[in-house]
Amino acid sequence: MTLSIHRFYLVLPIIVLSACSTIGHQLSTTNNSITPSSTWDAQKNTADALDAWILRGRLVLSDGHEKNASNLFWKQTTDQYQIQLAGPVGLGRVKLTGDAQHVQVTSSQGKKSFDSLEYAQRYYRLPNIPVNQLHYWVRGLPYPLSPVIGFKQNDNGFPLELTQDQWHVTLSNYRLTNGLTMPSKVALRKQIGTKRLSVSLDILSWTID
Repeated sequence: MTLSIHRFYLVLPIIVLSACSTIGHQLSTTNNSITPSSTWDAQKNTADALDAWILRGRLVLSDGHEKNASNLFWKQTTDQYQIQLAGPVGLGRVKLTGDAQHVQVTSSQGKKSFDSLEYAQRYYRLPNIPVNQLHYWVRGLPYPLSPVIGFKQNDNGFPLELTQDQWHVTLSNYRLTNGLTMPSKVALRKQIGTKRLSVSLDILSWTID
């Protein structure tokens, strides 16, 4: 199967999870003078408990042949999410709303509903992207239900590299965000057949309720 990067971008927000509305305090992660002020052991339970937040960032996808970029707006409130993704060529703005049982995809190609993320991925003939895992990785946490291979940490214990479910994850540029030290760059890569898929997320700001 030939993977279309435009098709992948249509449903990429599905594999990320997220939402709308501005609440709480928005904190920029672009100040290089901010450095971690705690250890991972001291904060990981707090980061794990976060269930209401907004993430804004820049997403770059490459399949080894094509590369495309998009602005990402992702809000998570418990299990409810809404994503806005703007920028991919030929699609315009993509919006997703849903929860664990339902997702609705709205784009320039129209509106379509699915009973699950997996059905949406199959409809667009896309590889299985780690939805649940990414939800933890953006907070600088390993996914708790899968084995971790090659776990590397910095001097304060924060994760730098790990592999889970055949995805190699790199977490970097940690910044202080509302009292939590969070990665501002998340990079994923995985070999899918003859293609090497990579996803790079530069997190520009967090809003934590």
